[in-house]
Amino acid sequence: MSSLSKKLVIAGAMLLLLLVLVFYVGRAHDYQQAEQQSRVQATQLSHYFSSELARFKTIPTLVSANDLVKSFVIKQGIGEQAVNYYLEDIQRASGASDVYLMDLSGSVVASSNWQVDYTFLGSNFAFRPYFYLAKQGGKVAYFALGMRSSERGIYFSEPVIDKGKVIAVVTLKVNAKKFEQDRQLLNASDSTHFYITLEDSVIVMSDVADWRLKSLKPLNDAQMAALIKSRRYLSHKPSLLAHNHKPLSKQTAQQNIQLDGKQARFISATETIDIINAKASVLVDVTNVELAQIPRLLWFSVFYAIAVVPNQMAMVRCAGYKKLLISRHSLEQEVI
Repeated sequence: MSSLSKKLVIAGAMLLLLLVLVFYVGRAHDYQQAEQQSRVQATQLSHYFSSELARFKTIPTLVSANDLVKSFVIKQGIGEQAVNYYLEDIQRASGASDVYLMDLSGSVVASSNWQVDYTFLGSNFAFRPYFYLAKQGGKVAYFALGMRSSERGIYFSEPVIDKGKVIAVVTLKVNAKKFEQDRQLLNASDSTHFYITLEDSVIVMSDVADWRLKSLKPLNDAQMAALIKSRRYLSHKPSLLAHNHKPLSKQTAQQNIQLDGKQARFISATETIDIINAKASVLVDVTNVELAQIPRLLWFSVFYAIAVVPNQMAMVRCAGYKKLLISRHSLEQEVI
């Protein structure tokens, strides 16, 4: 084997080793970037939800302190239409789905949707935690499926108090779709997704429709019975979402989840949403992170060829020239 061939073989072997190194370093870098991206977006998502929920949470406080509302409850129905108009104005101005007033039996006596066929007027929501907890004097934020619409929503309730006694309960509902649509507007990237889970590990909001109302953990018979009894999800039984979870740190994890009928790989980060005792997770898609290394490897090969091959060729030529000089000098010595 000639000297040139040996050097080319060595250069090729070195290129292969460097390509392997570049592949693993590049993949590790992309994973680190995905982890950082998921952390930043999870924090942003948590702040967005917290600020929006805090805004809606203040509205029942304003309604419960309104003299018109208190007078209506105390006088037992006098001025109903004025209260209906007032609640309708509040609903439109705030962007909420519905705002309604319940008496101490849980029956709706005034509502922002008084004028539609599916009005809440006359409905009874005494079984809902957002009613009976507010009736006891608490301020409540609660997720549930609507009894009539079956749509997902967050309910904010507060007692109406007169002379130190609870006389009624005000409830405001925000449709979960509002937050999902806002999230889509906030994030233009197709490589990231999100979901919101409650303490029961059920996904209540997500930009991926197939993930909604599915559980991240298996539910035994007792847990499933408790969920059905609470009627938070009405008669819906959350099924298990096919996924596996590998923690990377306290905040981040690697997850494999079914997406569009295929198994996808994500780096996820999670933050808390204290108002509704929930967790917000943002997932950055790393399914094709290995394929993403191909352009990097091709560019490195090109730079390597430009930098190394001419240098090797020059060294071979230099070595040949030196050999020629030595041969010539040796011949001259023999002639002398």
